Amino acid sequence: MANYWTNYSFVIDKLTDAQLDWWEKKLEALGELHDTDGYDPKDLDENGDPKDGAQTLYGIEDWGNPDSSFTIERHAHQVWCNSNDNEGGNVDGMIQVIQEYLAEMDPKRIVSYQWCGTCSKPRLDAYCGGAVAISKDRVLSKGSSALEDEFVERLKKSLSKKKKGKK
Repeated sequence: MANYWTNYSFVIDKLTDAQLDWWEKKLEALGELHDTDGYDPKDLDENGDPKDGAQTLYGIEDWGNPDSSFTIERHAHQVWCNSNDNEGGNVDGMIQVIQEYLAEMDPKRIVSYQWCGTCSKPRLDAYCGGAVAISKDRVLSKGSSALEDEFVERLKKSLSKKKKGKK
């Protein structure tokens, strides 16, 4: 059986003390979410099971082991966001957290990063990547497959122009 991973690592720097405090509180809240498999405690019944219609936050139910989602570490005036070395990360969950931060604390900032997809065994669909740029209200992303398709089409057009020019 093959294992697939998504990995990324980036820094959000030049943060104020208030912005760092926001991240500290978010980290605490995410830790509590992991304890409830991603559900807001108010959406759980008396047995700790999700009530009908309960929605998880950040797609945590898809992460498997809570440690496999992403890691955010606070450092002096910056936070380091990265995927877990052993299990990979959740690109969409990371985007959600960043958009919350931007909307609440840093609305003019744009955060961007790249990710890669890898596999423990050679597979045709195993290796990929992409890039994302995030603002408080927009996300732009492009995967390596889409970029590859774009390049192939551009080269095909270039080759067809050269053929027409030779006649």
